[in-house]
Amino acid sequence: MLSLNASGQVMKQTIVVTIDQLDYESMCPGIGIVSGYYTYEFNLKLSDEGYLERMNWHVGKSDLYNDKGDKVHIIDSGTDNLGIVWDFFNNANFYNWYYYNCPELVYSPGDGWLDGYLPPVMPLEGITCEMSCKVMCKGVIFNMSFMAKININANGEIVVNFTKP
Repeated sequence: MLSLNASGQVMKQTIVVTIDQLDYESMCPGIGIVSGYYTYEFNLKLSDEGYLERMNWHVGKSDLYNDKGDKVHIIDSGTDNLGIVWDFFNNANFYNWYYYNCPELVYSPGDGWLDGYLPPVMPLEGITCEMSCKVMCKGVIFNMSFMAKININANGEIVVNFTKP
């Protein structure tokens, strides 16, 4: 589990993602079968009560190659104060292995690294944006971007409900 003990502070965490022969070829011809690792750099904003309020992330270092020896690049950055991706990043191995049937991806530290910091009631409004998630190799781009925005007025009515795949 992550050791966050500074309520109201922005904490930093690095996650290492190891890929072992993930077949991107079936999803996007031209990328190939990919192996190696990359890192996610997280900035986690905690409330005064010590619960997660906002998560920002980007890919830091990477060392990925396909089965032909070509360099593979991953670009990803995003922000979430709505909580849409918090559970995924907290349990990425579960989602990748069992939900997406993708055991070739391993996140370290393992599942549950945010346990104890997820709020008992998730935010009712906010924004989640991951508009840059791409895997690239020699001009071939596999795009996995999305955006979701939900705003609720003082009367509890949803005034904006926007998603973009």
